Amino acid sequence: MEKFVEAIDKIASDLESKGLLTEAKDLDVVSNTLEAEARKKKEKKWIQKAVSEETEGDFTDWCKAHGHEGVCQECINKAAKAGGRPAKMANFAVNVSKGKYTYPETDKETESEASTESE
Repeated sequence: MEKFVEAIDKIASDLESKGLLTEAKDLDVVSNTLEAEARKKKEKKWIQKAVSEETEGDFTDWCKAHGHEGVCQECINKAAKAGGRPAKMANFAVNVSKGKYTYPETDKETESEASTESE
């Protein structure tokens, strides 16, 4: 991949020297995109980078502040209903829980099930 990116960069430089700036710029975009994708593939521990030191433990703290001992399904449900940042943290907790927690039902899902049952 690295050699391919270098070849694209060389072609872009040649085009630029010939005054074909738009084409050179387009190739630079392609080159930068390929480099970014290559970096992503090298990052095996992406989840560690998803939680920064500044935000680590924020959801646990939120759960404790709202009457729970820590992260639990009940707290996830409460955070999802609260919306905003707590809902996003709850969503992340579900995604990384390896099946321990589930997505809470939304009010629309509950209404839909109730109307189906009444029919």
